[in-house]
Amino acid sequence: KDEILVTAGGGDVGTALFTAALASATQSYRRWRVLVGGRDAAARVAQLTRVAPGNVLLEPTRPDFPAMLHVAGASVSMCGYNTALDLLQSGCPSVLIPFDAGSEVEQTLRGQALAQRPGFEVIKSADLDTARLTAALDRLLQAPRRDKVTTGFDGAAQTVRIVTKLR
Repeated sequence: KDEILVTAGGGDVGTALFTAALASATQSYRRWRVLVGGRDAAARVAQLTRVAPGNVLLEPTRPDFPAMLHVAGASVSMCGYNTALDLLQSGCPSVLIPFDAGSEVEQTLRGQALAQRPGFEVIKSADLDTARLTAALDRLLQAPRRDKVTTGFDGAAQTVRIVTKLR
C-alpha cells in the first residue's frame, strides 16, 4: 500500500528507468517496489539489488501487477498498451517514460494522450534523470488521486458488433 511501483520490460530497455528510480528512491521516505521483466529477470534483480537503497524491494514481474496498481501510491513505467490500460483502470498516479528508441513512436503517442488526463506525467527517455523523476512524482503525490476509468474496455466485443453489422 502506497508504494512507488516501478516496472519495465526485459533486456536493456528498462535500464535507464531503473537507474533513475533507484536514485530517486534515495530521496524518498516511501517504500519502492521494482518489478523487472524478461527472461533475465532473476539476474537483473540480483544485479540491481546490490546497488538499491534499503527502501527498495526488487523482484521479477508478478501476475498481480494490475491489482497492485489499485493500492500503489504511484507508478513509474514505460507506456506499453497493457500497462496503459491497467493504469487507466486503477486510477494510480503515473509517471510514464515511453520507449522511443529508433523509430518507435507508439508509446510516445500513447503517453501524450494519457498526459491530457489528470494523474499522468510523461518524461521523454532522453530527458529522464533523478531530478525530473522526483519532481514528477512529487507533483502527482500532492495532487488528488484521479478517478478510475471503468468503461470503454470492451474492444473485442465492440469489434465483433462492428464486423457483424458490416455483413
